Amino acid sequence: MVKEFQGKYVTIMSCSDCNIKCKHCYISYGGNFSGDQLYEMVSTLQNKYEVMINGTEPLMHKEFLKSYKLINIKSPITNGLVFKDNYNYIDELKQCGINELRISYHFDLHEQISQVDKAYLENLFKEIRKRGLKLCLMCSITSNNYKNIPIYCKKAVALGATAIKFTNFLSQGRAKNLDSNLILSQKQIYEFFEIINEVRTVYDKNILEIRRCGSFGNDLNHKCNFKCDAGIGGVCITPDCNVYPCIFLCKKGNEIGYYKDGKIYIDTDLKFNSTTCMAKDILNNKNEVI
Repeated sequence: MVKEFQGKYVTIMSCSDCNIKCKHCYISYGGNFSGDQLYEMVSTLQNKYEVMINGTEPLMHKEFLKSYKLINIKSPITNGLVFKDNYNYIDELKQCGINELRISYHFDLHEQISQVDKAYLENLFKEIRKRGLKLCLMCSITSNNYKNIPIYCKKAVALGATAIKFTNFLSQGRAKNLDSNLILSQKQIYEFFEIINEVRTVYDKNILEIRRCGSFGNDLNHKCNFKCDAGIGGVCITPDCNVYPCIFLCKKGNEIGYYKDGKIYIDTDLKFNSTTCMAKDILNNKNEVI
């Protein structure tokens, strides 16, 4: 039975084009919204939902900035290359109300999965702070580096970051071509939670806010408000107007509905345990059928 989406969160996957081809990229859809299309969708949906904008590298599209401003996006994600020879773009973003940039920086893993030069990024970080924006480092976590979190947090502070966010390596998109041994076992995920909770006691949040993505699932050993909203509390819309349960599952075959005439329709009922991460369970257990 087709029904209108009654959840709270909507993420619009604004584009699939990018200025690099990172080996760990999870994007598995194609296409781009035009600036006007995105603005029209955002304008309509913001009246009923909390709307976010994501994508491969949305800041490549300056025509998207009016949509950012409309829904008061404060902290977009970028690989940082949009600022190469164009530091004034940072000031343009600041004028749109953006006060933090989340930039991919993978420490020991960086050269293995990213094409962006670390030395360039480290100079960029100084410029971002100089121009009055906060900096959050986005770091992928695998079986090879999860024990290094205390080291990464210390380095993040040295690089001028005010936040760091750890994201679980998921076998989707180009990442499926990488060694499957990079996937964290459940035992290693439990170890990750112990490490991150311990390191959080070291840093005041005003010095370094230590965040983690929901893609690790629920931390059962510590008080945690985790709940997977995929397809129930939140959905994603791709440029072809198909609807998916979460940003990591935007791939043909995983559709759960569609966007039409300003409304989000759901035509697939999802049944899963919301105390775990749907994407992690599907992708990292090599089961791609919802």
